[in-house]
Amino acid sequence: KVISCIEDLSNEIFYHIFDYLDGCQLYDSFVNLNTRFQNLLIYSSIPLKINIDSKHEIIIEHYCKNIINRNKSRIISIHLLTTIAVKQFFKLITINSLFNRLQSLVINGIVEYKLQLLLKQLSFLPQFYSLNIFLIGQLESFDNIYQLIFHLPFLKYNSLSYGPWKIPITLPFARNQQFNSIEYLNINIVITLNKLITILSYTPKLCRLTCQQLYSSSQHTQINEIIVLPYLTYINFDRCRLQFSELEIFIKKLNSQLKVLHFNTFDNIMYLDANRWQRLILQYLPYLQKFEFEYDENISHIFQLGQYHQQINRFTSSFWLKQQWYLQLQIYALPFSNNRITYSIHSYRKKWYHVYEHIKNDIQQDKSIDITSQNIRNSLISYNRGVELIVINHCDFEQYQSFIENIKSLFQLVQITCLNIDLSYLSIDLFINFICNLPNLDSLINM
Repeated sequence: KVISCIEDLSNEIFYHIFDYLDGCQLYDSFVNLNTRFQNLLIYSSIPLKINIDSKHEIIIEHYCKNIINRNKSRIISIHLLTTIAVKQFFKLITINSLFNRLQSLVINGIVEYKLQLLLKQLSFLPQFYSLNIFLIGQLESFDNIYQLIFHLPFLKYNSLSYGPWKIPITLPFARNQQFNSIEYLNINIVITLNKLITILSYTPKLCRLTCQQLYSSSQHTQINEIIVLPYLTYINFDRCRLQFSELEIFIKKLNSQLKVLHFNTFDNIMYLDANRWQRLILQYLPYLQKFEFEYDENISHIFQLGQYHQQINRFTSSFWLKQQWYLQLQIYALPFSNNRITYSIHSYRKKWYHVYEHIKNDIQQDKSIDITSQNIRNSLISYNRGVELIVINHCDFEQYQSFIENIKSLFQLVQITCLNIDLSYLSIDLFINFICNLPNLDSLINM
C-alpha cells in the first residue's frame, strides 16, 4: 500500500513517534485532531513522559488537571524544571500508589518538608528507580533526607543538589549489611570526606560516584575501616578541595575495581607530584584505565617556580605514556590580575582516537602497506611525548605581554610541541619572543 498522507501510517508507527514527545505537548497537539488520535491517546496504554518547564501557573494547572490527573497509571517520568512548576504540581497532585508505572522523577526546587513527604510516598512505587532533586530553602540536616532515600527499595540512580552552604550530616557509619540498591550516586552538596565515607557505607552496590563540592574535614581525617565497594568503577570529584594526603587515604582504603578517575582541584601544589601519583596508581589502582585531572593555580602577582613546577616534566615519563595519558598546560590571561594556569592530565584516546581511526582506515584500504594497529599506536604515543600549550587571553595587550613575560620560565621545564593560541592578541615582536621560548615547537593552532 502506497502511503500518501499521514493518516495512512499505522498505529505502531505513531506509538513510536509518541515515545519521543512530551506527554503534555502530545495531548495538546493530537487529542483533539480527530477521533482516531483521540482513541490512540485516551484508550491506549502507551507510557507518558511529563516535562514541565513553564513558568505560567495557568498552563501548569491545565497540565495537572486535564492530563496528569487523568493518566496517573500511564506516566513513567515527571520532570519539573521550574520552581513554579514544582509549587503548582504539588499543590494539585499527590504522588501515590496510583502512579504505579512511575520510574523517574526530576524536581528542580523543592523545600525539605515537601521532599520528606514525597520520599515516603515513593517507597510504595514498584518501578521507581531514578530520583534527581534540587533542594531549596532552609535546611536543618541532610540526615532524614538520606535515610528516606536509602529506604527506597528499587532506587538505582540518585542525585541530590543544594546550594553552597554547609549543612550537617550526622548519620552513623553503616556497619551492618546494607540492602540499598543505588548504583549511580551524584552528591552536589557541600560535604566533607568523613561524611562522604559515611554515605558510601550505605551504598554497597554503587558503580558510579560523582561528588561536586568535596571539602577537607575540620578534624583530622581518619579512615579506620576498609570502604568495600566491589562494583565501583567510576569516580568524579569536581571542585575537590581535599589535601593530597586526604585523597591518598581515601584511595588506599577504597576496596574497589576503579577504572575511571576524574577530578579537578586547586590551591595545593602537591597535586603536581607525578612520582607520588605514579606510586599511588601502581599500588592501589591496578585497574585504572582512564585518569583525568585538572589542577588550577592562580597567578595574581609574580610567578615563582617551586619544587613541583620543576618536576612537572615527570608527567611525560614512560609510565604516563604507557597508560596513554598526556600533560596539557592551559594559560588564562584574565583582567584584574586573576591570571591562572591549569595543569591537566587527559586520556590519550581523547586527543588521538580520531587520528588513529583515520590512519587505520587509510592503511586498510591500501593493501601494499604492511603495518599493524599496534605500530600506529606506538607512532602516535611517540609523537605524544610532547606537551600541548593552550593560551587564552581576555586582557589588554600590555597586561597580556606582562603575564607572558612573568611565566615564561615555566616553558623551559617541559617539551612543548603544540601551541594553541589566538594570534589576534599578539604583536609580531611578542609572538616571536613567545615561540623563542618553545624550542621543541612543531605545530601551531590559531584559535
